[in-house]
Amino acid sequence: MSAPAPSNDASGGRSNTEEWVFTVTNGVVTRIERVNATSGARSELSAEEYAWIASGYYAAYYMGIRDYAHAIAIGNGDAATAYYQGMAQYLGALGQLG
Repeated sequence: MSAPAPSNDASGGRSNTEEWVFTVTNGVVTRIERVNATSGARSELSAEEYAWIASGYYAAYYMGIRDYAHAIAIGNGDAATAYYQGMAQYLGALGQLG
């Protein structure tokens, strides 16, 4: 995965991308490390960087729950069925369902 990296100036010597290494256990990302382009050394992301990444996930998760709750409130059973089917497919893709 490549992500934008800050640059000091146009000739600052820093790349516009950096390499990240993801450790995945049972389909779940358990660690993200940044690779130093010069030394090849890895350093784990900070708590703030993990929070920034998670914020996008949680915002999408919240919107799904909000839409599901609204569909149930107005009696739209099809939306409820679609929600459960989507979650089952998601967990199946992660290997969480047999």
